[in-house]
Amino acid sequence: MDVVTKAFYDETPSANEAKERVAFGTSGHRGRSIERTFNQSHIYAITQAVVDYRRQVGYQGPLFLGFDTHALSRPAWECALQVLAANNVPVFVEKGHGYTATPLVSHAILQHNRRENPAGSGAALADGLIITPSHNPPEDGGIKYNPHHGGPADTDATDWIELRANAYLLRELADVPTVPVEQAIAYAQPYDFTAHYVAQLASVIDIGAIQQANLTLGVDPMGVRPYRCGRP
Repeated sequence: MDVVTKAFYDETPSANEAKERVAFGTSGHRGRSIERTFNQSHIYAITQAVVDYRRQVGYQGPLFLGFDTHALSRPAWECALQVLAANNVPVFVEKGHGYTATPLVSHAILQHNRRENPAGSGAALADGLIITPSHNPPEDGGIKYNPHHGGPADTDATDWIELRANAYLLRELADVPTVPVEQAIAYAQPYDFTAHYVAQLASVIDIGAIQQANLTLGVDPMGVRPYRCGRP
């Protein structure tokens, strides 16, 4: 286990220290484990706050959960699952526990809500969490919340979640339930995010034109870390 991942589990943030509290930016909280700004305690507290929020607004549909290739994303994904399973929140994760880009989670939320709630309201609304610090460096971690519309949560939602999460940190997570990691992973339901997303690309993109354009494309995989057996 590398230093960054070890600190994620071993370091405990203090809610009495402003820099170590949960602090949402654009729909999410980001930080570094070695600076005690992104640790296991943050994920437990934020996830429980999201569970409380979805109860507050009446969401009873599934929560779509994804994670990216940053070193802390898989550990944070497991922690989020521990809380979601303990709260009996229906959770969908990428089949085979693969990586999930933010647009795939957004698409899954929208597809579910259009199918189950064509009028745009109702108790079966779904939402999602994406474990990613986006373009931040490899050692950073992040968690973002997307409500029923599939886009970034607004400040009304993030302020509510942030306040609630920091209250849990102040109480040292005494009232945050969890289940063992193995049980949490077994609880989650597989969902083919990629297949559902790709299947609809042709309805919004002229694939034929791209194929005929003879383009040369390059990819810069920022923040990618090698993984073995699902662990950094």
